[in-house]
Amino acid sequence: MIRHVLISHYQAEEFKRAFTEGCNEIEGSLDLGRSRQPVQLKEFGVIIEGEQFIPWPAIEYVITHPKGCFFWDNEGFVELCGLSESTGRTYRLFPTQGAPAMHLAGFTMHRMDGILPQDGALAMVHALGHPKGDVLDTATGLGYAAIGLAGQARKVVSIERDLAVRELCKQNPWSEELFSLPNIELFLGDSAELVPTFADDSFGSVLHDPPSMSLAGELYGGAFYKELYRVLKFGGRLFHYIGDPKSAFGSSVTKGVIKRLGEAGFVKTELKPRAFGLVAYKEGRFKRGRREW
Repeated sequence: MIRHVLISHYQAEEFKRAFTEGCNEIEGSLDLGRSRQPVQLKEFGVIIEGEQFIPWPAIEYVITHPKGCFFWDNEGFVELCGLSESTGRTYRLFPTQGAPAMHLAGFTMHRMDGILPQDGALAMVHALGHPKGDVLDTATGLGYAAIGLAGQARKVVSIERDLAVRELCKQNPWSEELFSLPNIELFLGDSAELVPTFADDSFGSVLHDPPSMSLAGELYGGAFYKELYRVLKFGGRLFHYIGDPKSAFGSSVTKGVIKRLGEAGFVKTELKPRAFGLVAYKEGRFKRGRREW
């Protein structure tokens, strides 16, 4: 018996379309598009591995709820969503044609316009330029950036504030490596409180992808930027996600961020429009008559 079946309207519509076209079996996805396996299509519903049965009315229910991701509990589909006890904010997995995005308190935590969430996360990783050694990820979210960083870094320290989001990750197939990769170390807590506890010069790179200013304004403040500067090694890099630089809001926020990063000690900033952010540099030490970055 399959333990977990997770689908969105993308997979449900594929099942229905194939059955309408006369197919008795297709290679379908039961993990939100991450992998595919044989799925039988019968008059009375969908059969998985010859034994698990899901009736067509249940499939129709998912189709009519296109903003949710659902798991099958042997009686019906239940949406992957909830309310955080610590913050009082609602959260849900939002389906895409790739990895799902996360909605938190009505805000989308991933880029959605013309790019898939996992590709947006990789754009931030690439903007750091081959991060090595130990890397700090200040806001885990669904873990896509931490997973991308783990492919290059010696160790990734990733911080998530909300236990409810961490539990959502455990249910998301696309977040699986967050818990299985040995070089990812997960912390639960507020980055504004945890980062000051880390030693000076702890990380070669920092990836800072905070929620919006209205949800986490302290993570855009000068005091927090000074802590990020302190924990970076000399010559280290900080990637800071801000938002669409072409939008009026993104442009306005960028100016303030650059100003406060400079006041915190960063000596150079470089816009990364493809990653919707910027890279800030901590000055390197002088060695043999030249500056090391």
